[in-house]
Amino acid sequence: AATALRDFANREWDHLSKEQQQGYRVEIFNVLAVYWQAERFLYVQICVTVANILLRAGSSHGDDLIVVADVLRSLESLGWPTLEAYHLAVLGLLTVLPEEFSSINISGTHRNSLRCALQKAIPQVLALLNNFVHISSTSTDTLSQVLKCFTSWAK
Repeated sequence: AATALRDFANREWDHLSKEQQQGYRVEIFNVLAVYWQAERFLYVQICVTVANILLRAGSSHGDDLIVVADVLRSLESLGWPTLEAYHLAVLGLLTVLPEEFSSINISGTHRNSLRCALQKAIPQVLALLNNFVHISSTSTDTLSQVLKCFTSWAK
């Protein structure tokens, strides 16, 4: 199902109205929240789909929608059962975002604007990772994911 969602976004995103794109984005965040405890492979596929949508949204209509603070607010508003669940969801998505940027098929102009948006987000991401490391209740799973996320953004 996650692959089908990603394939749909790849094929049809530019044909959707701005309102439809926003609705699709909200729904995919809800899917992320529902499946946060799913098998790791499935959850990663859902994160890849969300990252793909965020990148496509940032390339559609000239908008710059890859704002980490907006993504965090969207995820935070979903009502996670624990703080760790929220942290792992954020880390899962932020880990695949730069990786998906490397493989997304978009025009050169859009790629350059997305690259700039991602570069602008680096200080926010690093601050967030630092915050996650210093929270006393941070589990080893979360710390491991922080390291993976840092590595992804460092590339």
